[in-house]
Amino acid sequence: RNTVLPAGDRCFIVIDSIKIPSVYGLLSETGEWIFPMQYERIQVSGEMAAVTDSAGTWLYDTEGNRLSETPYDTLLMPEGDLTQSEPLAFFQGEGEGLKFGFTSGDGAVSIPAVYDSLYYGPFPYNDLLMVSRDGKWGCVDYQNNTKIEFQYSNVLTPFTEEGYAYVTRGDAAGIINTQGETVVPFMFEDLGVENAMEGAFLAGDMAVVKQDGSYGCIRVHSYTK
Repeated sequence: RNTVLPAGDRCFIVIDSIKIPSVYGLLSETGEWIFPMQYERIQVSGEMAAVTDSAGTWLYDTEGNRLSETPYDTLLMPEGDLTQSEPLAFFQGEGEGLKFGFTSGDGAVSIPAVYDSLYYGPFPYNDLLMVSRDGKWGCVDYQNNTKIEFQYSNVLTPFTEEGYAYVTRGDAAGIINTQGETVVPFMFEDLGVENAMEGAFLAGDMAVVKQDGSYGCIRVHSYTK
């Protein structure tokens, strides 16, 4: 009656779905319980585990060591192999009081829940976290230092592997780099979308633009070289 799912670095999530609500546990590769069957939910990414009980969601490593001093309302576990040094997003509160922050297993990242929204990487350039507050988007580093000023109205595409982000400032759209420099001027119209999937409007060297009500494509490098 139990469902067993491979997870993280050589461990297995066990779910008793007969019980309502379901009960979760975590087994090691040798069949020993890391977490017994008593938890409301368990998520694993690489070396890290988000374990939920009646108090909230705690951050552990996959050997069963608790890494957070207090529980979170929710930890946003990414797909892939999360290490203890990488930032992990969490949120606290609900409704209009919902706020986002970041933590890490090794304690090096400790950003309080003060942001209204986020694009969660990992970003391959300059350790940037793209977040919003008071209706404006910008970027902070893992120590919560502002690296790109909070001046953008919307994010059409977050930072790509090429190091570009497609953003708006008021009703005008342009492209910036990871230094916060404008590489494509804010001369195009806002595409009128929010939280677009990565690559939807900016992929590689190509960007979808709107001007005078018509759509077309530009090459970003033609503006930078």
